[in-house]
Amino acid sequence: MACQPSTKPVEWNLPANLVQDCPDLPEIVEGDGGVMLKQWTKDRRLYVECRQAKRALNEAVKKPSS
Repeated sequence: MACQPSTKPVEWNLPANLVQDCPDLPEIVEGDGGVMLKQWTKDRRLYVECRQAKRALNEAVKKPSS
């Protein structure tokens, strides 16, 4: 019994938005330049929001430096 760890696992209390999958990007439909630019802008915004959430998740689960 002396070799068993004496610490218990810590339960994570992470916000739901950090552990959800990134949304699928919508299909790009044919359109003029204005339509395409709007879609690319929306896609970029989705990517940035997802990246920020994943970065926050990584920071939340990193072990503190000793």
